[in-house]
Amino acid sequence: MNIPYYAPPPPQDRGCFSLSCGCCSGGCLVGVLLVALFTILFAYGYKVGVVRHPSEFAYIHVLSEDMSPTIQAGDWVLVDRSYYTREEVERGHIVWMVSAGEREEESKRFLRVAGLGGESVSFDASGELQINGSTFTRHPMLSERDFRVDRTPPEPVALEGNELYLVGDNRGEASDSRSTGPFPRKAVHGRAISILFPPNRVGRLDQD
Repeated sequence: MNIPYYAPPPPQDRGCFSLSCGCCSGGCLVGVLLVALFTILFAYGYKVGVVRHPSEFAYIHVLSEDMSPTIQAGDWVLVDRSYYTREEVERGHIVWMVSAGEREEESKRFLRVAGLGGESVSFDASGELQINGSTFTRHPMLSERDFRVDRTPPEPVALEGNELYLVGDNRGEASDSRSTGPFPRKAVHGRAISILFPPNRVGRLDQD
């Protein structure tokens, strides 16, 4: 007796999200990961305001070690360009500098505010920062630090009202006010907010 043969139905394509389609080892997984990454970045950008007000922010690829270890060469830093249109510059802030004759897209320099307009800035024999003759003790990156250059305290400076004394966290290598003198207030084009890349460095910068 002949037994009729019934061919099995062809396998159905269940799409890239089906574990049985084999896509998890191919391009579909990459696509899913990219969508997830875009969603995360969009959510982060919306939280800090990048999506809502993109013109108020800049993304700076740092090339120097002036602010190491806080900001390192290779970091991508988010800058709030409008911060100082509504707030005053404060000691301890990390600011984005644009020198005279330099375009914003060319500047990749960050320094920390140590002295404000109208103050006198000096250093004792051990290199500790002094403001108006008193040792400064209220910021972890500015107090109890040796700011000497080649074991010599920097020269004291009396700041004009429109000047700032800026220093790098990498005190041994930074080019800052200790060697170049005060910076004009107009050279400050924004405040550093957070590190966006690489992934192991992502996080907000100190907000003291």
